[in-house]
Amino acid sequence: MEFRQLECFMHAARYNNFSKAAEALHMSQPALSSCIRLLEDELRVKLFDRKGKKVTLNEVGEYVLAHVNVIASEISNIRQICTEVATSEFNKVTILPAVTSWIVPFLLDEFALIHPEISLEVIIERHNAEINIKSKKADIIVMASVNELSNENIHTVYKEEIILAVPEGHSLAENDEIELIDLKPYSIISLTTERPLRTIEDYFFNLAGFTPKRSIECDSSALMRNLLEDGYGPALVPIRSWNRLNLAKSRLIHIKNPSCFRYVSVMRNNTNSLRDKAITETYNYVISLIENAGHNVDQ
Repeated sequence: MEFRQLECFMHAARYNNFSKAAEALHMSQPALSSCIRLLEDELRVKLFDRKGKKVTLNEVGEYVLAHVNVIASEISNIRQICTEVATSEFNKVTILPAVTSWIVPFLLDEFALIHPEISLEVIIERHNAEINIKSKKADIIVMASVNELSNENIHTVYKEEIILAVPEGHSLAENDEIELIDLKPYSIISLTTERPLRTIEDYFFNLAGFTPKRSIECDSSALMRNLLEDGYGPALVPIRSWNRLNLAKSRLIHIKNPSCFRYVSVMRNNTNSLRDKAITETYNYVISLIENAGHNVDQ
Protein backbone atom coordinates (compact mmCIF):
# COMPACT_ATOMS: atom_id res chain seq x y z
CA MET A 1 0.00 0.00 0.00
CA GLU A 2 1.41 3.38 -1.03
CA PHE A 3 0.51 6.84 0.24
CA ARG A 4 -0.21 7.94 -3.34
CA GLN A 5 -3.03 5.37 -3.44
CA LEU A 6 -4.46 6.78 -0.21
CA GLU A 7 -4.13 10.30 -1.58
CA CYS A 8 -6.09 9.33 -4.70
CA PHE A 9 -8.71 7.69 -2.52
CA MET A 10 -9.13 10.81 -0.32
CA HIS A 11 -9.53 13.11 -3.32
CA ALA A 12 -12.01 10.81 -5.02
CA ALA A 13 -14.03 10.74 -1.80
CA ARG A 14 -13.90 14.53 -1.60
CA TYR A 15 -15.04 15.20 -5.16
CA ASN A 16 -17.24 12.13 -5.74
CA ASN A 17 -15.76 12.16 -9.22
CA PHE A 18 -12.58 10.53 -10.51
CA SER A 19 -11.97 13.13 -13.22
CA LYS A 20 -12.15 16.08 -10.80
CA ALA A 21 -9.98 14.24 -8.28
CA ALA A 22 -7.38 13.52 -10.96
CA GLU A 23 -7.39 17.16 -12.03
CA ALA A 24 -6.82 18.29 -8.44
CA LEU A 25 -3.87 15.91 -8.15
CA HIS A 26 -2.47 16.92 -11.56
CA MET A 27 -2.61 13.40 -12.91
CA SER A 28 -4.61 11.57 -15.56
CA GLN A 29 -7.97 10.04 -14.76
CA PRO A 30 -6.87 6.52 -15.83
CA ALA A 31 -3.84 6.77 -13.53
CA LEU A 32 -6.05 7.75 -10.59
CA SER A 33 -8.51 4.94 -11.36
CA SER A 34 -5.61 2.50 -11.46
CA CYS A 35 -4.34 3.66 -8.04
CA ILE A 36 -7.76 3.20 -6.47
CA ARG A 37 -8.26 -0.18 -8.14
CA LEU A 38 -4.90 -1.38 -6.76
CA LEU A 39 -5.89 -0.16 -3.30
CA GLU A 40 -9.23 -1.98 -3.49
CA ASP A 41 -7.49 -5.15 -4.72
CA GLU A 42 -5.03 -5.00 -1.83
CA LEU A 43 -7.79 -4.44 0.73
CA ARG A 44 -10.02 -7.01 -1.02
CA VAL A 45 -13.05 -4.74 -0.80
CA LYS A 46 -14.81 -2.15 -2.93
CA LEU A 47 -14.62 1.36 -1.47
CA PHE A 48 -17.00 3.17 -3.82
CA ASP A 49 -20.42 2.71 -5.33
CA ARG A 50 -20.15 3.73 -8.98
CA LYS A 51 -23.01 5.31 -10.93
CA GLY A 52 -21.74 6.54 -14.26
CA LYS A 53 -19.17 9.28 -13.70
CA LYS A 54 -20.29 9.82 -10.12
CA VAL A 55 -18.80 7.77 -7.30
CA THR A 56 -19.83 7.72 -3.65
CA LEU A 57 -18.21 6.06 -0.67
CA ASN A 58 -19.89 2.90 0.52
CA GLU A 59 -20.01 1.88 4.18
CA VAL A 60 -16.56 0.28 4.08
CA GLY A 61 -15.17 3.31 2.26
CA GLU A 62 -16.46 5.66 4.97
CA TYR A 63 -14.70 3.58 7.62
CA VAL A 64 -11.46 3.45 5.65
CA LEU A 65 -11.57 7.22 4.99
CA ALA A 66 -11.65 8.01 8.72
CA HIS A 67 -8.40 6.09 9.21
CA VAL A 68 -6.80 7.47 6.06
CA ASN A 69 -7.46 11.02 7.30
CA VAL A 70 -5.51 10.22 10.48
CA ILE A 71 -2.64 8.81 8.42
CA ALA A 72 -2.61 11.90 6.20
CA SER A 73 -2.49 14.18 9.24
CA GLU A 74 0.45 12.28 10.71
CA ILE A 75 2.32 12.38 7.40
CA SER A 76 1.75 16.14 7.29
CA ASN A 77 3.23 16.41 10.80
CA ILE A 78 6.25 14.34 9.76
CA ARG A 79 6.85 16.60 6.78
CA GLN A 80 6.55 19.70 8.97
CA ILE A 81 9.02 18.35 11.52
CA CYS A 82 11.51 17.44 8.82
CA THR A 83 11.18 20.89 7.27
CA GLU A 84 11.76 22.57 10.63
CA VAL A 85 14.85 20.47 11.33
CA ALA A 86 16.21 21.01 7.82
CA THR A 87 15.78 24.77 8.08
CA SER A 88 16.90 24.99 11.73
CA GLU A 89 13.66 26.74 12.71
CA PHE A 90 12.50 24.43 15.49
CA ASN A 91 13.20 27.18 18.07
CA LYS A 92 11.44 29.93 16.12
CA VAL A 93 8.17 31.26 17.56
CA THR A 94 5.86 33.83 15.97
CA ILE A 95 3.65 35.97 18.19
CA LEU A 96 0.85 38.38 17.30
CA PRO A 97 -0.09 40.83 20.09
CA ALA A 98 -3.37 41.92 18.51
CA VAL A 99 -4.06 43.62 21.85
CA THR A 100 -1.63 44.60 24.65
CA SER A 101 1.05 45.63 22.17
CA TRP A 102 2.94 47.13 25.13
CA ILE A 103 4.42 43.66 25.74
CA VAL A 104 6.64 43.91 22.64
CA PRO A 105 9.64 45.60 24.38
CA PHE A 106 9.55 42.91 27.08
CA LEU A 107 9.58 40.19 24.42
CA LEU A 108 12.51 41.75 22.61
CA ASP A 109 14.57 42.49 25.74
CA GLU A 110 13.65 40.55 28.89
CA PHE A 111 12.43 37.36 27.21
CA ALA A 112 15.49 37.32 24.94
CA LEU A 113 17.74 37.34 28.02
CA ILE A 114 15.79 34.54 29.72
CA HIS A 115 15.52 32.37 26.59
CA PRO A 116 18.36 33.24 24.19
CA GLU A 117 17.81 29.89 22.45
CA ILE A 118 14.35 30.97 21.21
CA SER A 119 14.08 33.14 18.12
CA LEU A 120 11.00 35.37 18.33
CA GLU A 121 9.20 36.92 15.38
CA VAL A 122 6.73 39.57 16.52
CA ILE A 123 3.95 40.39 14.05
CA ILE A 124 2.73 43.97 14.24
CA GLU A 125 -0.04 44.52 11.71
CA ARG A 126 -2.55 47.25 12.46
CA HIS A 127 -4.77 46.65 9.48
CA ASN A 128 -5.05 42.85 9.43
CA ALA A 129 -5.29 41.89 13.09
CA GLU A 130 -8.79 40.39 12.86
CA ILE A 131 -7.90 38.40 9.74
CA ASN A 132 -4.70 37.07 11.31
CA ILE A 133 -6.54 36.00 14.46
CA LYS A 134 -9.13 34.04 12.48
CA SER A 135 -6.50 32.43 10.26
CA LYS A 136 -4.27 31.62 13.26
CA LYS A 137 -1.32 33.11 11.42
CA ALA A 138 0.95 33.14 14.49
CA ASP A 139 2.01 30.47 16.99
CA ILE A 140 0.82 32.67 19.87
CA ILE A 141 -1.88 35.34 19.67
CA VAL A 142 -2.89 37.82 22.36
CA MET A 143 -6.52 38.55 21.63
CA ALA A 144 -9.71 40.01 23.10
CA SER A 145 -13.31 38.84 22.94
CA VAL A 146 -16.69 39.45 24.57
CA ASN A 147 -16.81 35.81 25.71
CA GLU A 148 -14.49 34.08 28.14
CA LEU A 149 -12.49 31.52 26.16
CA SER A 150 -10.99 28.50 27.86
CA ASN A 151 -9.48 25.26 26.61
CA GLU A 152 -6.09 23.58 26.63
CA ASN A 153 -4.72 26.09 24.10
CA ILE A 154 -6.42 29.32 25.28
CA HIS A 155 -5.91 31.02 28.64
CA THR A 156 -8.11 33.98 29.60
CA VAL A 157 -5.90 36.33 31.60
CA TYR A 158 -8.44 38.87 32.81
CA LYS A 159 -11.81 40.52 32.29
CA GLU A 160 -11.43 44.20 31.47
CA GLU A 161 -14.02 46.95 31.77
CA ILE A 162 -14.52 49.20 28.75
CA ILE A 163 -15.28 52.76 29.79
CA LEU A 164 -15.97 56.10 28.16
CA ALA A 165 -13.10 58.60 27.91
CA VAL A 166 -14.49 62.13 27.66
CA PRO A 167 -12.44 65.32 27.15
CA GLU A 168 -12.63 67.86 29.97
CA GLY A 169 -15.42 70.33 29.30
CA HIS A 170 -17.57 67.86 27.36
CA SER A 171 -21.25 67.87 28.32
CA LEU A 172 -20.97 64.26 29.55
CA ALA A 173 -17.89 64.93 31.70
CA GLU A 174 -19.89 65.60 34.88
CA ASN A 175 -21.28 62.05 34.94
CA ASP A 176 -19.79 59.14 36.86
CA GLU A 177 -21.85 56.65 34.87
CA ILE A 178 -24.01 56.71 31.75
CA GLU A 179 -26.10 54.29 29.74
CA LEU A 180 -24.67 53.48 26.33
CA ILE A 181 -27.77 54.90 24.61
CA ASP A 182 -26.84 58.30 26.12
CA LEU A 183 -24.06 58.47 23.51
CA LYS A 184 -26.49 58.43 20.60
CA PRO A 185 -26.64 62.24 20.12
CA TYR A 186 -22.84 62.57 20.10
CA SER A 187 -20.11 61.84 17.57
CA ILE A 188 -17.37 59.58 18.86
CA ILE A 189 -13.90 58.61 17.73
CA SER A 190 -13.08 54.94 17.19
CA LEU A 191 -10.45 52.62 15.88
CA THR A 192 -10.85 51.29 12.34
CA THR A 193 -12.92 48.18 11.64
CA GLU A 194 -9.78 46.02 11.28
CA ARG A 195 -8.86 46.55 14.95
CA PRO A 196 -10.07 44.06 17.61
CA LEU A 197 -11.37 46.79 19.94
CA ARG A 198 -13.63 48.11 17.18
CA THR A 199 -15.22 44.67 16.76
CA ILE A 200 -16.06 44.60 20.47
CA GLU A 201 -17.25 48.21 20.42
CA ASP A 202 -19.63 47.45 17.54
CA TYR A 203 -20.95 44.43 19.44
CA PHE A 204 -22.05 46.54 22.42
CA PHE A 205 -23.52 49.31 20.29
CA ASN A 206 -25.55 46.64 18.52
CA LEU A 207 -26.80 45.40 21.90
CA ALA A 208 -27.82 48.98 22.72
CA GLY A 209 -29.76 49.13 19.46
CA PHE A 210 -28.02 51.89 17.53
CA THR A 211 -25.03 52.69 15.33
CA PRO A 212 -23.02 55.62 16.67
CA LYS A 213 -21.96 58.64 14.67
CA ARG A 214 -18.20 58.61 14.19
CA SER A 215 -16.23 61.78 13.50
CA ILE A 216 -12.82 60.11 13.23
CA GLU A 217 -11.59 56.53 12.77
CA CYS A 218 -7.99 55.89 13.88
CA ASP A 219 -5.58 53.16 12.85
CA SER A 220 -3.76 53.07 16.21
CA SER A 221 -4.53 53.47 19.90
CA ALA A 222 -1.71 56.03 20.22
CA LEU A 223 -3.38 58.32 17.68
CA MET A 224 -6.74 57.89 19.39
CA ARG A 225 -5.17 58.77 22.73
CA ASN A 226 -3.61 61.93 21.29
CA LEU A 227 -6.95 63.00 19.81
CA LEU A 228 -8.66 62.49 23.16
CA GLU A 229 -6.02 64.59 24.91
CA ASP A 230 -6.46 67.30 22.25
CA GLY A 231 -10.16 67.56 23.09
CA TYR A 232 -11.69 65.25 20.49
CA GLY A 233 -13.99 62.49 21.58
CA PRO A 234 -15.55 60.83 23.41
CA ALA A 235 -14.25 57.30 22.86
CA LEU A 236 -14.66 53.84 24.35
CA VAL A 237 -11.41 52.58 25.88
CA PRO A 238 -10.37 49.43 27.82
CA ILE A 239 -9.39 50.65 31.28
CA ARG A 240 -6.49 48.30 32.11
CA SER A 241 -4.73 48.32 28.77
CA TRP A 242 -5.13 52.06 28.26
CA ASN A 243 -4.05 52.94 31.79
CA ARG A 244 -0.52 53.00 30.39
CA LEU A 245 -1.46 55.77 27.95
CA ASN A 246 -2.06 58.23 30.81
CA LEU A 247 -5.21 60.03 29.74
CA ALA A 248 -4.52 63.02 32.01
CA LYS A 249 -6.91 65.40 30.26
CA SER A 250 -9.85 63.02 29.95
CA ARG A 251 -12.60 62.05 32.36
CA LEU A 252 -13.28 58.32 32.61
CA ILE A 253 -16.95 57.36 32.90
CA HIS A 254 -18.45 53.93 33.58
CA ILE A 255 -21.02 52.52 31.13
CA LYS A 256 -24.12 50.50 31.99
CA ASN A 257 -27.03 48.98 30.07
CA PRO A 258 -25.17 47.20 28.69
CA SER A 259 -22.08 46.92 30.86
CA CYS A 260 -19.15 46.93 28.46
CA PHE A 261 -16.15 44.68 28.90
CA ARG A 262 -13.79 42.34 27.11
CA TYR A 263 -11.78 39.25 27.99
CA VAL A 264 -8.06 39.35 27.19
CA SER A 265 -6.76 35.89 26.32
CA VAL A 266 -3.58 34.24 25.10
CA MET A 267 -3.99 31.54 22.47
CA ARG A 268 -1.41 29.06 21.25
CA ASN A 269 -1.67 27.00 18.11
CA ASN A 270 -1.19 23.29 18.71
CA THR A 271 1.49 22.51 16.13
CA ASN A 272 2.42 19.04 17.39
CA SER A 273 5.99 19.60 16.27
CA LEU A 274 9.55 20.00 17.54
CA ARG A 275 8.74 23.64 18.25
CA ASP A 276 6.28 22.74 21.01
CA LYS A 277 8.80 23.33 23.81
CA ALA A 278 9.76 26.78 22.51
CA ILE A 279 6.10 27.71 21.94
CA THR A 280 5.15 26.55 25.45
CA GLU A 281 7.95 28.57 27.07
CA THR A 282 6.87 31.69 25.18
CA TYR A 283 3.17 31.08 25.89
CA ASN A 284 3.75 30.77 29.64
CA TYR A 285 5.95 33.88 29.70
CA VAL A 286 3.35 36.02 27.90
CA ILE A 287 0.57 34.89 30.27
CA SER A 288 2.72 35.67 33.32
CA LEU A 289 3.75 39.05 31.92
CA ILE A 290 0.17 40.18 31.26
CA GLU A 291 -1.10 38.81 34.60
CA ASN A 292 1.58 40.69 36.54
CA ALA A 293 0.89 43.89 34.64
CA GLY A 294 -2.81 43.56 35.45
CA HIS A 295 -2.07 43.16 39.17
CA ASN A 296 0.08 46.29 39.14
CA VAL A 297 -2.72 48.30 37.50
CA ASP A 298 -5.28 47.11 40.07
CA GLN A 299 -3.14 48.09 43.05
